[in-house]
Parts: sequence; C-alpha cells; structure tokens
Amino acid sequence: MVTPDAGRVTVVVTCHHQRDSTLRTVGRLTGPVVVVDNGSHDGTVEALQALGRDDVTVVPLRRDAGTAARRVGVLAVRTPLVAFADDGWWWDAAQPGPRGRGLRRAPAPRAAGRPGRRRRRGPARCRG
Repeated sequence: MVTPDAGRVTVVVTCHHQRDSTLRTVGRLTGPVVVVDNGSHDGTVEALQALGRDDVTVVPLRRDAGTAARRVGVLAVRTPLVAFADDGWWWDAAQPGPRGRGLRRAPAPRAAGRPGRRRRRGPARCRG
C-alpha cells in the first residue's frame, strides 16, 4: 500500500499499547509517516525505531494524551497535507475516492486563528 499523493501527504498514526498492529499499519504506508506513541510500555517505540526507515518519525509521549496526540504529530509534519490513521487503520492509495481528488485541488491550509481575525468578546447580543 502507498500513502496517497506520496511526498505531499504525511500520515500521522497514533497508537497506545498496540505494538503489532502499529507495525502492520506502518508497514503498509510509504512516504512520510509520523507515529505518535501514547506512552506505551510494550516496546512499540523501540520496534518502530528498529525498522530503520528514514520516512518514519517516531514521537514518544510519556503518557496517554488521547486525541491530542494527533496535534503533537501534526507539529512534526513537513508536507502541505496531513492524513490521520491509528494502529489498526491505514490509507489505501489505490482507492483515494473523491475526497482524495479534492485534496489534490485544495488550496493551502490556513490557520484558524490567523492574525487580524476579530473575535466577539462578552455576552452575545440578541435582537428581538
């Protein structure tokens, strides 16, 4: 299996105490992959590092960060697009579907809290 648009997309994989399924998932992916380990004590980090793959970045966390681990993974991404997976699910590039085609045409992402954006402060005002 291959990562969709290899080279433009990084797959962020989160895992927690799932060494074998994480290794299977990473083994099915090519291109940039970031694996965020949520404090596993089953040898997941060591096994991933032993793979010796230059396209896999392993980010070990001290404890389980839950879904916040995805944000940690995004900080290690160096491509314009990010896809998410976990220790038992992966991308199948042979079936990118309409969403994958749409991503290839999508403009560069913008930060949600970009400078100059106004935020309403205080209580909401209702007319009526």
